[in-house]
Order: sequence, then structure tokens, then C-alpha cells
Amino acid sequence: IPLFDEVLALFEGKAPLIIELKAYGNNQRALAEAVVKRLDSYKGAFCIESFDPFVLIAVKQLRPDICRGQLSMDFVRNPGGLSFLRRVIGTNLLFNFRTVPDFIAYDFNGRSNRCLRRCVGLWGAQEVSWTIRSRQELLACERDGCIPIFECFDPDAPAGA
Repeated sequence: IPLFDEVLALFEGKAPLIIELKAYGNNQRALAEAVVKRLDSYKGAFCIESFDPFVLIAVKQLRPDICRGQLSMDFVRNPGGLSFLRRVIGTNLLFNFRTVPDFIAYDFNGRSNRCLRRCVGLWGAQEVSWTIRSRQELLACERDGCIPIFECFDPDAPAGA
């Protein structure tokens, strides 16, 4: 597994990065501090995203100019080991009034979530849908004004290929 500095060196000035921060325990603030400090000298385009709203709150406090994205999904249906409270908070984007993300990347299959619709409307956050795996999903995503994150297919391939 490459170190963060090694990854940054590979991409600096070549391609924009989406940097997903995954907190462990209660290290949200320390993680955000270490990452934004390192990114202060990075000469390339990037954004930071996380499923953990407390990471985004810390990034916003430390470097409000960094593009931030809230990752989410329906954790009530897919708990992933989270406590009930964290599942409800994550699914319904209940801390977005504090994180005020630039974009919200929500699981494509759960994008009808009312709280997602409200957050996009209230704060003007760009909606992103993950993970798009078919041309039909791609077209639905684009029709709704979402930015797609896709895998397992080539969106530029001719239909039916």
C-alpha cells in the first residue's frame, strides 16, 4: 500500500484527486489536521470526501476553502456495523447543516431519500451518484443533474457493447 506522499507525488499536476478520509475511533480531527497540513504544499486539484460528518466538520474548520463532499447511503437498510444513531445520522445527512458540503455523493439506489433532496436544495450542493454500473443508470443519473461515479463498464463505449 503506497504512502499518502507517494500517491500525491504520482498525481501532482497530472490528474485531480478525490481523497476519501476514513476515520478510526475518534481520530477525525487528528486525521483532518494531518491531511490538510500535507495538502497545503500539494500543487494539484483535489477534493476531500468522507462518510464521517465529523471529518468534514474538522476540514471545514481547518481549511474552509477545500472542496468537501459528504458520502452517504441508506445505512438503515445496510448497517455496516454502525450503531443505530450513526445509521440514522448518516442516512439522513443530519449533520449537513454543520458540514455544508460542496457535494453529496449518495448511493445511486438510495437517491430518492427525502433528506438528500432537501440538502441538495437547501445548500445547493452538487449531487453525485455512486456506483453507476450500466448505461441506464448513467443516463438516469445525468438526466437528474447528478455527476456519475461509475465502475465495471465504459461509459464511452457504444450502446450495447
